[in-house]
Amino acid sequence: MIDIVFSSCARVGLLDKTVKSFNEKVSCNVLSKKTLVEDWVEDKTRREEGLEWIKANGENFHNIVILDETVGPYLQFQEAAKQTTYDYLFKMDDDAEFVLPVEIDKMVEIMDEIPELSQLILRRPNHREINPVVVAVSGQFLTMTDFFSISYGLHRMRHVRKLFDDIGWKTEAHETSVLTPAAKRLGLKCGIYGDGEVHYRHVGGELGFNKGAWK
Repeated sequence: MIDIVFSSCARVGLLDKTVKSFNEKVSCNVLSKKTLVEDWVEDKTRREEGLEWIKANGENFHNIVILDETVGPYLQFQEAAKQTTYDYLFKMDDDAEFVLPVEIDKMVEIMDEIPELSQLILRRPNHREINPVVVAVSGQFLTMTDFFSISYGLHRMRHVRKLFDDIGWKTEAHETSVLTPAAKRLGLKCGIYGDGEVHYRHVGGELGFNKGAWK
């Protein structure tokens, strides 16, 4: 059982690309629920365009959450986590194109085989890895790493809640300075799906948006 959550901030061109790419490249046969969490942006024109897109494309989601204040890129993971009711969260933002087929069911198999594994992240170009070690589980490869990421991927919600209960749900989720040290302290294990495969790429720069920012 999986919650699939898209985090967005009224970037309709990017969100449209991401949803179409997800529908084309990503499969999930286990019970799942799709949620869109739309951040509040000050730009009135962008905000209205975002709401219009949601109105026209709402059939892609089981649940739509529109925030009434800006959380920004480093609190959006927590907002996504708050919407989950299942054991796993498959989390993504609104700025990517999948370049390889992804079977979430196979990712779940790996997570089920390794109960101490907190996350299984998809790899993007120039992905951050610390002390990577490739292992095989159920005939599939994953790369164990000491880096806790909020990149696209599958997360074990029991561990996610433990992590944010520890650091605080209002603490900005910076990967290097906050999440990775906390995960290490709590004994949370991190993995990247596959052995060097790149699963998606960011496309925000192509439409004038800064990577890692809402602008």
